[in-house]
Amino acid sequence: LGRLAARLAGVRGILFTVHGWGLGDHHSRIKQSFFVLAEKVAGRCSDRVVCVSRADYQKALDEKLVPPDRLAVIHNGLPRPAPQPPALREELGLSEKALMVGTVCRLRPPKDPLFFLEVARALLYSGKWAGNLYFVLIGDGPLMAPCREYVQRHGLSRAVFFLGNREDAPALVAGLDVFVLFSLWEGLPLTVIEAMQAGKPVVAPAVGGVGELVTPGETGYLIKPRDLAGAVQALETLLKDGQLRRDMGAKGRRAALEHFSVERMVADYLRVYDDLLRV
Repeated sequence: LGRLAARLAGVRGILFTVHGWGLGDHHSRIKQSFFVLAEKVAGRCSDRVVCVSRADYQKALDEKLVPPDRLAVIHNGLPRPAPQPPALREELGLSEKALMVGTVCRLRPPKDPLFFLEVARALLYSGKWAGNLYFVLIGDGPLMAPCREYVQRHGLSRAVFFLGNREDAPALVAGLDVFVLFSLWEGLPLTVIEAMQAGKPVVAPAVGGVGELVTPGETGYLIKPRDLAGAVQALETLLKDGQLRRDMGAKGRRAALEHFSVERMVADYLRVYDDLLRV
């Protein structure tokens, strides 16, 4: 509606940034058709549509959502984080030997936080970790109550921590051993970039632009959405090998700082704005 209103008002340049189209099997066919039509109308009201991932760019082409000459790809970027001492273990009262897997997300269906807990249950019930494995969920949302109920029902309270919304989430991520994000769809998730900046290996499904962040076998592992066996296998591989975690984390940090900086992102947007103003 905003783009249509801007076009009717005679705004000179209309730019829209796509953080994941949100078009997928999680919608009914009727909803899917409606959203595709709405995006096609809005796309023709836009002078530029910036996709934060090549995956979103390709989807726009495949679905003919936007005229090709109006599309661009600009990956998200973040400032270089200031050094902060990890404080998560101290806050949770855990030893340096404890292994921690965590995520940062809104507790809503697209982020699938209940699958995070299914993975936690599978690993904890395996009996392989001698009470030394913990899971940390940072975020809040409408699925908080079902998540807490799941943990209570399956006897996971000792090993699962709910920290709610936290302004210091990046500093908390620095205290994890492995970062995970089990979204059903994504654009180019900032939380994965933050985890890579913090030097953490990442396990996540290959949805949206996640595969443009995580290099399988180099900076983490990609799995299929809701692939419980795949998630457990990837996490077991990392949890058993501290050197592998450190090596993957170091490669991820270098990639994040080199390719996903805020300076590069701003420069890319300025070029798009310059092009619009010259038209």
